[in-house]
Amino acid sequence: METHAIRSVDSYDVAPHRKIADRWIQIVVAAYLVFLCLEIISVYSENLNLAWFNLSDEVAITGEVIRFSNGDIHQRFFDMPGTPLMLFGAVEWRLLYSWAVLQGFHGTCNSFSFQHLQRLTTLLRADNLLFFILSSLLLFRIVSKITNPFAGAAAATILLTNPSYDVTAVSLRVEPLAVCFLLASILTLTEFRSKAAPFCAGVLAGLAAAVRLHSITASLPILAVLLFRQTWGCQSDYPARQRRIAGVLGSLLFLASALLCYFFGLARGPFVEAPSLLRKACLALAVATVILFLLYLHPKSRHAVVNTMTPRFFGLLSGAAAGFLLGVPTIFVQYERMMNSLNYYSGPSYLDPVAMHLSLAGRIVSLVRFYTPGITPDILTFVLFILGAGILLLVPPFRPLWPYLAAGLSFFFVRPLSLVRAFHHVALWIPFFATVSIVPLAALFNALTNKWRRWPYLGAIFALAALLGLDRDLMKVQPHWIPPRTSAERLHNIESSRAWIQANTPSNSLFMVAYYCFGPEIFYSVFRGEGLTVPVVQTDHRQYFKWWEDQSQLKGRAGYACLTPQDIPFMKQQELRQAGDGIDPLSDPRFQPVQTFGQGLGQVFLLKFDFSGVTEMSVPAPAFLPPTPPTSDNR
Repeated sequence: METHAIRSVDSYDVAPHRKIADRWIQIVVAAYLVFLCLEIISVYSENLNLAWFNLSDEVAITGEVIRFSNGDIHQRFFDMPGTPLMLFGAVEWRLLYSWAVLQGFHGTCNSFSFQHLQRLTTLLRADNLLFFILSSLLLFRIVSKITNPFAGAAAATILLTNPSYDVTAVSLRVEPLAVCFLLASILTLTEFRSKAAPFCAGVLAGLAAAVRLHSITASLPILAVLLFRQTWGCQSDYPARQRRIAGVLGSLLFLASALLCYFFGLARGPFVEAPSLLRKACLALAVATVILFLLYLHPKSRHAVVNTMTPRFFGLLSGAAAGFLLGVPTIFVQYERMMNSLNYYSGPSYLDPVAMHLSLAGRIVSLVRFYTPGITPDILTFVLFILGAGILLLVPPFRPLWPYLAAGLSFFFVRPLSLVRAFHHVALWIPFFATVSIVPLAALFNALTNKWRRWPYLGAIFALAALLGLDRDLMKVQPHWIPPRTSAERLHNIESSRAWIQANTPSNSLFMVAYYCFGPEIFYSVFRGEGLTVPVVQTDHRQYFKWWEDQSQLKGRAGYACLTPQDIPFMKQQELRQAGDGIDPLSDPRFQPVQTFGQGLGQVFLLKFDFSGVTEMSVPAPAFLPPTPPTSDNR
């Protein structure tokens, strides 16, 4: 890749005064990056100390870290799959445990973990914030090498202030580490010219997929395009030896994919959706192999095949496979768990309740409308992105950036139209959109450098003012996540409700606990259900069940329901998934209010219900109407 293609000769004059001016710009940009990182830390550090039972995904990752710290490699939570993040946290925690033993701690690593659950969760959240910041520095390196340091800092600012990416920093999630691996793979491919660079870039992309599986749809396309730009036109045909090797490997690939397609087509049992997905992938691979063979036989298309299906490209693919297996070694002992995760995310339970009822055109329009505010959250970023896309398509010096535009827009093509929607789903593509958005700023900076002789002396001042203005403007954008104060209030109200429950309800009571009302007792039962030994004395004999907010779970039961205003929108959406399954306990006469804790979005409601005699679900007219609950965030 021509890393200096956008720089003009004039803008990098070797004159001493120009070198001094460039050095000042670099110093100012470096100082600004330090300021930006410290600002991000100050904004998100408040989330580090939220109670360890804040969100179920956090607890699931924490549980796997405890498992790995105990020396148990039988991973059970594969939804991300997130294995590299878990292994990294386990190594850190094991070192802290060893230090505690040296300081006099007596007990196993398992008991140490459960005695310090809050510290462990805080450590993992801090790791996530570190990866969040590191991803911006990697993007700065990529963009500054293509354009200039000022544009690189602007891209880092847009990335760190984007609400769809911000939501991955406020809690323990896997996206920041996946983005780090993704950007590192691009750096490896573009900055190193060795023959092993494609393979190493593939390994990093595979590690990104091991962190967040669908990241492979963001990494492989742009890596392939960048690699094709390096190898295009290098040869007109394969040498005789390469033809023989390609023929053998192509035949084996076709046979293997066809056999696997047949095998997955015969799959039966609890995993229905996952084999269907894998069968389609194998069928597509077999068809692609045949198409490539036919294109090679045709003289007019042979040049394209020869210059894309190169040894370096297959090195990239093999590196991706090796990186994934290296990042998820637990798949060899927990194959069924991985299949179960694929089955869930490929099945009807993960369909969007609104989009599934729309036409094809309606799904496309609703998809673009939903994610556009998450990609360009305000008028400034929207205008910058549109201008940037136009400039890099129309102005020749900026055309080397077109792969990043194509990679960003690919999100709308690789994402299933009916899949449930949430802003963090586009997080892996935000670096590409940020790269396109800085093109107008880079063009302005280069234009001033080329046309105004005194610009070298004022460039640093302009860069600092522009970056600070961009930062101030974007930091005002309302993020798509619940503020830490609200989360802290919710967690405090959950603890208050549990204390009230133990003092005022029968010891054999049944409780249906909605998602945002999950408390320690729920997650201790989750830990036990996942095979972990929980050394906690359980004195509460009440039954606490996870309520996934559908009405059918209440059938034949009587007891108490615990929920928050954030749960209500999801309960209502169940009606779109399954007629008669939606519910609003706050306006349903079958629920009687017992007690409330706190107020606002973090308020906890405790209601009594009796569905023990219900055989068919129905929704009667409301008996009382509390204030309309606010809209929840997307989980």
